[in-house]
Amino acid sequence: MSGHASSSTAGRKGHAAFQKPIGKDSVKDFNYCCLTLKPCTNPVITPFGFLYDKRAILDYIRMKKKEAANRIKEEEARWKEKCGKEPKPFYFVHDGIDAKPHYMPTIYIPMSRKDRFARIENSVSCPMSGQSLKVRDLIEVHFVRVYEPLSPFASKVRYMCAVTHEVLDNSVPMVVLRTSGNVVTMKCVNELIKKDMIDPTNGEPLNEEDIIPLKRLNLLCQQN
Repeated sequence: MSGHASSSTAGRKGHAAFQKPIGKDSVKDFNYCCLTLKPCTNPVITPFGFLYDKRAILDYIRMKKKEAANRIKEEEARWKEKCGKEPKPFYFVHDGIDAKPHYMPTIYIPMSRKDRFARIENSVSCPMSGQSLKVRDLIEVHFVRVYEPLSPFASKVRYMCAVTHEVLDNSVPMVVLRTSGNVVTMKCVNELIKKDMIDPTNGEPLNEEDIIPLKRLNLLCQQN
């Protein structure tokens, strides 16, 4: 099994919606949440390029943290019970003479608050990629809306590249700029942004990791 397939399998365990393949009649747009499979009201993206509605992913993170906290409580309860039992004797020989049995008590040392917090924080993974995910990793996404009140497409909200104003659709590769959260086309990145590595929407310098390709929900599900 390839690394991509492994991570995708791990991601699908996070949400039952990905158990079923997506057909032509259920194609989702690029602005759909990977959890709810509905348009994002308040979109955020992970450093791995997966788009979520902010409320949905925060609820998911809280749920996973609660599950982790409960697991820790159960483990601590088992340790306390184990440490409360009578210790087993052990023997050692000195100068060929058997010594009397000795008893080493089993001591329970509770987990520190810092360690407990770290373990709970590290227990959450992205439901799509399976990689570690924290709230601070989420980046707010800004889709620039196309203003077309008299257009026949006015009934459906459309979005455009924040720089070139090219209309976005499922066939257009796009990225999110971490420095602003704005969505631009990959063509814009290759032809304009990579020349000086400056976010043209706010003038902030960019690194390669600040350019986050937006993963397509349909392609991911079809590949699995």
